[in-house]
Amino acid sequence: MRWPSPLTSAAATLLLCSCGGQPAVTLPPLVLTVPEQWQAPVSVADPMSWLVCPDQADLQETYACARELLLANEYTPFDPTQINATHGARDFVWYVTAQQDNPAASIHHVVFAMDGSWSVERVDRFISTFYAMPGNTPVAAGTPWFHFTGISGEPPAAIRYLFGNHWAGALESRFLHTWSDLAQSPADVPACLDVARTTLSEFGLLFETTDSTTQSLDLLLQRMPAATEDSYRPVATLMAVGLLLGDLVQQEFPEFEWVSGDEVMATQFALRHRQNTTAFLRPIDYVLQTWRDGSTAGTPAADYLSLLRQRLTATQP
Repeated sequence: MRWPSPLTSAAATLLLCSCGGQPAVTLPPLVLTVPEQWQAPVSVADPMSWLVCPDQADLQETYACARELLLANEYTPFDPTQINATHGARDFVWYVTAQQDNPAASIHHVVFAMDGSWSVERVDRFISTFYAMPGNTPVAAGTPWFHFTGISGEPPAAIRYLFGNHWAGALESRFLHTWSDLAQSPADVPACLDVARTTLSEFGLLFETTDSTTQSLDLLLQRMPAATEDSYRPVATLMAVGLLLGDLVQQEFPEFEWVSGDEVMATQFALRHRQNTTAFLRPIDYVLQTWRDGSTAGTPAADYLSLLRQRLTATQP
């Protein structure tokens, strides 16, 4: 079997990213439906700066200020005292919650009281401590709504993405939480695929056929917040899309298997041909690159499969 060079080189992702075309079958348009608990309440505005405490205050003073502002707005604060004393970012952030119930919406406010300023190390610790919060707030509590006060400057891109009160941030946090327990080896791919399908089905996406899956993946990529120069990459969500795209490849071309390791030159997992072990496909990296380049306006998932069929079919005896 003779393989065309794009499938055996690290440039495969870039090549596949540039292809054109449309899906072979046109389905009725899908509608992305955000689950109710992740929808932005229309009754709340400017979510990242609703509570304003002095930048110069220390952590204890900022926390007291946040509680006083909640009380002044007729909310009943809940103090997670034990958690604040033990979590991994306790030296610069404490949080307090409050419930808002009205006929229009049930909102679970989470106020992060902070001191000092952001740094790369603080961003990493904050995310590792609280990453699961946006996507794992109990449905009964209502829509989670996050606020930051007491820290100078706009929150960095990663914080804005995960805690900016947008459904994509909640989705990313849910996948991050899942991948922390899974996605350690290719043996975890089937479980990851089940989680991806189940989670994305909550948005009205369909995965029964190749065409419904590619249309669903393309719709999700189109609706995710666009990349900016300093943007956080929603790696966990994009990995879910890439795994589902790779699963379509594996269903159609079972001679490929999921592998990982230094030799695959991939972000997480790659597909390797069982006989020609130097031939790799990197659907996850393709999805990451497509999002980063802003190439999601068309049908990148369907285009990937279309070009792949052309190239793989040409190699058949």
